[in-house]
Amino acid sequence: MSRSEEFDREVMSSLERLAEETRLRVIKHGSSAFLLHSAGFAFDFRFDRDGLNCMYYDLTPSPPQGYNVGLFIAHKRRGLVSHQKQFPNREPPLDELDTLLSYLRLMPDVLSGSKNWLKEYSWIPVAVPSDVNVLLQQRFGSSNS
Repeated sequence: MSRSEEFDREVMSSLERLAEETRLRVIKHGSSAFLLHSAGFAFDFRFDRDGLNCMYYDLTPSPPQGYNVGLFIAHKRRGLVSHQKQFPNREPPLDELDTLLSYLRLMPDVLSGSKNWLKEYSWIPVAVPSDVNVLLQQRFGSSNS
């Protein structure tokens, strides 16, 4: 098994554990990109040379809108940082994922699909990337364009 395949397996395993806890579904899309989703929202986890980026996509408006989860945690829920766990012997991107997932577990309002937390979000939402939008339309058969 290649290093890349092992990395993807580790990420899928971590996301599948959270998916089981929250009744969400997880799929891999693209290179080092994963969606944790339900009918009305999705989390997009993307890894690149700079680390992990996590976006929350609200699929109910037309067009769907994206919100940076890391930015939200850092500025609006910074009290969670005191709960940070240490994950020894993990590569930096996997450590970032473990830390982010531990924060998300402390935010049931975000994981449940409630949109109330978006009232706290003070940045401009972004568009959902077309590849993600197409994938989610295929999964749910809805028109989110």
